[in-house]
Amino acid sequence: QAGKARAALPYFEQALAAARGRFGQDDPRNAAELNNLGEVYRQVGRYDDAERVLKEALRLDERGQRPAVEGLATTLNNLALVYRSRGRPAEALPLYERSLALLERGSGPDHPDVARSLNNLAVLHLEQKDPARALPLAERADAIARRQLAPEDPTVKLLAANLAAIRAALGKPAAGPV
Repeated sequence: QAGKARAALPYFEQALAAARGRFGQDDPRNAAELNNLGEVYRQVGRYDDAERVLKEALRLDERGQRPAVEGLATTLNNLALVYRSRGRPAEALPLYERSLALLERGSGPDHPDVARSLNNLAVLHLEQKDPARALPLAERADAIARRQLAPEDPTVKLLAANLAAIRAALGKPAAGPV
């Protein structure tokens, strides 16, 4: 989160090795470490590695006893981010939608994680030149973030900026009802 993913990478690799040593190679409890490593790989542009370890995390999440909602939703979201980064929106879309459904069901419709998930889905639609489909998602994300987070929270600012970009793509004023 401090922008030092490349420097942190060996520590995430060590954490996975330690988890596998503790639990065994194919234990579902390794999914969290795989997910974390996959996200770091994505951040440093190692998309093949990110996709590989996130698919493994997804496989373990789906058969494990780990908190299904949070773990599975995060893995789905992170794999969707990889697909989006690689220009594969058709593969990202169902993962984002499934992640959002899990979060809404597990954390409630007004949770900040739901807002982040809505935002990711909205950005995907915007990138696919479909701002009309993105707008209601971004408006809902922005409204949740404003209700649930402090005004200075970076998520509030990011979601507001994304909403403004979507409105601009539609030729609408930047400010509007939230």
